[in-house]
Amino acid sequence: MIGLGLGVTQSANPGAWWLPGAVAQAGFTRYRFMSMGQGVAAAQLFTDTRATIGYADRQDATLQLFQPNIPRITGRGSLVEDDDTNSIWPSNDFGNPRWSKFAGGTGTVPIVTPNYAIAPDGTMTASRLQCGLGGGTALSDQSRLGTSASGLPNPHKTATGAWLKSNTSYDQNVYVDTADGAAFVSAVITSEWSQVELLNSATAATTDRLLIGGRGGIIPAVTDILDILVWEGQFEQSDRLSSNIHTSTGPATRAADNTIMVQSGGLPFPGYNPNAFTIVVEWSDAPDISGVSQYLFSIDDGTSANRVDFYKHSLGGFLFGAASNGVWANGPTRGSALLAGTHRAVVRHDSVTGLFSLSLDGDAVTTAAVPMPSGLSRCSLARAGFGGHLNGYIRNWAYIPDAVSDADMQTLKFAA
Repeated sequence: MIGLGLGVTQSANPGAWWLPGAVAQAGFTRYRFMSMGQGVAAAQLFTDTRATIGYADRQDATLQLFQPNIPRITGRGSLVEDDDTNSIWPSNDFGNPRWSKFAGGTGTVPIVTPNYAIAPDGTMTASRLQCGLGGGTALSDQSRLGTSASGLPNPHKTATGAWLKSNTSYDQNVYVDTADGAAFVSAVITSEWSQVELLNSATAATTDRLLIGGRGGIIPAVTDILDILVWEGQFEQSDRLSSNIHTSTGPATRAADNTIMVQSGGLPFPGYNPNAFTIVVEWSDAPDISGVSQYLFSIDDGTSANRVDFYKHSLGGFLFGAASNGVWANGPTRGSALLAGTHRAVVRHDSVTGLFSLSLDGDAVTTAAVPMPSGLSRCSLARAGFGGHLNGYIRNWAYIPDAVSDADMQTLKFAA
């Protein structure tokens, strides 16, 4: 075990942005990458495959579109997600007959003006939606858009919503609802784009819907005369909405991201030490997803039986460990709340003791005796090689081919 003196980063690692002792590092938020002490292009450190287009948030809350097989890297990091399906279609053609324009009671028929304003992705594809309640205050007084998704299991999870923005100089309250009416909101819409999201863990129906506009009898009261911008409706059978999935003639699926380190000489990457190593990883904005394991890294031999992982288990709690011949041994657990916000983990394997150690956000180092597989040849970032993803942003990742000290585990930090 070595002590790298990482608490004094500049003197231990003068002139370099990567961690002392690291032989491979990816700084996604700053789009900088290193292999064997040299700055390299991203493609020289890892590959990313995704069979479809995908979107990712920028730091200013706008969206960026990425073509297939291009890693979704913005100032927030590299977005890595499972495959997800949007069952609402068309997602952005609000003038299409599949989006009903309903008026009830004192309400007026909504007016949709397509391609009216700049959308969150910078294109002129946002629609203007004008609704009026005519002063009505009863639930039957309505003026709204609506569309549905069908063929769903009963019950099913509901995650639905759309991007909304006020088209006036003042904030507006907008009625947004789903299938059973239990998850509706009177959302406050400002002059900044925001994605309104509705969630229901068990909707008792084989269909679902998304309603947007005006309705009386809602608290807080919906704005009587609405003038808003709307972009990209979305419905997923999930605990939360994933990144935007555009649809046109039917439901569409965004493929999963598969981020793999570039291999070298039958090893996961140059400088890999199969006996003793330290992996440092920083991630953000990965909300808890019930029943889904969310991975920060995985090193394996191409099979699910021979691997070392660090992930949040589908049953709750963070853990790390190794699987060998199909036998899994768990490391210490951590609460699933660590998925929200920005966090840092340091995972160490010491060949002398045969122990894995873990420190999260600089907390005390904990250890676990788990078997260390041999013959590992592939490293996946923010995913497992056999399936399962972070469903969030991987910000920084580094590999040190030795076991650092406990003190270093608690003080290791990536450069800003």
